[in-house]
Order: sequence, then C-alpha cells, then structure tokens
Amino acid sequence: MRPVPIPILLIGRDSLIEPMTQEHDMEWMKFVWAALLGVMLWRMWPVAKEWLENGPRGSQKEWLNVSMLIGGVVLFIALLIAFVQS
Repeated sequence: MRPVPIPILLIGRDSLIEPMTQEHDMEWMKFVWAALLGVMLWRMWPVAKEWLENGPRGSQKEWLNVSMLIGGVVLFIALLIAFVQS
C-alpha cells in the first residue's frame, strides 16, 4: 500500500511556495546510498583486481558444470513464468 503524500509548504529559491511531498523529503537518502556504494566499490576494486589476476582458474569441466546449472535455473524460471502467464 502506497503512503498518502502529506503536502508541506517550502519556500524555494525564487521565493515561490511550492508543495513538497514525503517522496521529495527522502531525496537525501538516495545521495547517501550512492555515496556508500561508491566508497564500497572504491575499496573493493584493488582486491577484486588482484583476485582476478592471481585467483584460481577453473577447468573446462567446471565451467561446463556451472553453465549447465545456470541454464537449468534460467529454464526453470522461464517455465514458472509460462505457467503464471497462461
């Protein structure tokens, strides 16, 4: 259930009074989450780069197993979607 917006009067830059809803009130959280995600990616980049260069390598058989498992999951999800749509 979607919350009912509560109108709030806010004086803007041009001295106009414009209604503001709760959705605009939470706008700062988007910037906080974007900053946290950026810091996390910045901190993880060197570790991921080193792991890709010096990490374990999979054999052809292991890659075949992984691709078959992923293919099975994709087919299962497609089957579920087909059942729901019909």
